[in-house]
Amino acid sequence: MNLQKINILKRNSNNIKKKLGSKKKVFFFLDSVSFPLIKKRLNFLKLKNFKFYFIFEKEKYFKNRINRFITKEQFYLLSKDNQNRVAKKIDKINPDLGIIFSFGQKIYPIIIKKFRFKIINYHTSILPKYGGANPLFWTIVNNENRTGVSVHYINHMFDSGGLIQQSTFKIKSTDNRKSLSTKLEKITLNLIFKNLTKFSKSKCATKLIENTKIWPRFNKSKEINLNDDEFKIQQFIKALTKPILINEWTYPYFISKMGKLVKFQSVPSIEEIRILKKKHL
Repeated sequence: MNLQKINILKRNSNNIKKKLGSKKKVFFFLDSVSFPLIKKRLNFLKLKNFKFYFIFEKEKYFKNRINRFITKEQFYLLSKDNQNRVAKKIDKINPDLGIIFSFGQKIYPIIIKKFRFKIINYHTSILPKYGGANPLFWTIVNNENRTGVSVHYINHMFDSGGLIQQSTFKIKSTDNRKSLSTKLEKITLNLIFKNLTKFSKSKCATKLIENTKIWPRFNKSKEINLNDDEFKIQQFIKALTKPILINEWTYPYFISKMGKLVKFQSVPSIEEIRILKKKHL
């Protein structure tokens, strides 16, 4: 084959690639809860125009699940101490977009600037009122009547940056932590994959998020104060009680007169709380 024919083939190949478009490279920043949800949706959608990579905080969450779904080349661990090293690896890939869905590690500017169309966080609360790692807890404790998902570009500060969109809904009196978590997860997944093509091709217009209030993960203690009014006690228990995917240490409790630890694995009624208060105060 002469040089002229080789050049013609190369030009044809390049023209085909331009028409089809190269695969978009997208990084997901995930934890042990969000990874299975994303994995299930990707298995269902089978998106051929994308190449996906995954960044986690802790390897132990994924040891037994990762190799069946992604290769070692698609898997990265990120910590406070290795961000420079991970940034160099990401730089070689030349990614288009980063997506955060429940990721507790702070991401530094050295990582953020490697993404052509930035990193987008899907935060499961209404910003700037409820920032932090566990906004649903405080949304319930504070008896808010609405919650939702805030979609924003990240910067060097927690839950700040340019707000792209918000999807909110009314909290019903029958809602609990489980039902609200399920609704927020569904909205987040729908938004991620609805926006995927658009966000990986261009930057979006935003409104700056200012004065975000960062709430702590939980109260310092899960101990119930029986001197609080019944409704406040009920909201506190409701915020900590999730029948699925919950560790025992998160159960709210109080110490009885006999010194016994009394835990709540479900939300009591106001009347049940009144009876407990009469018995133990």
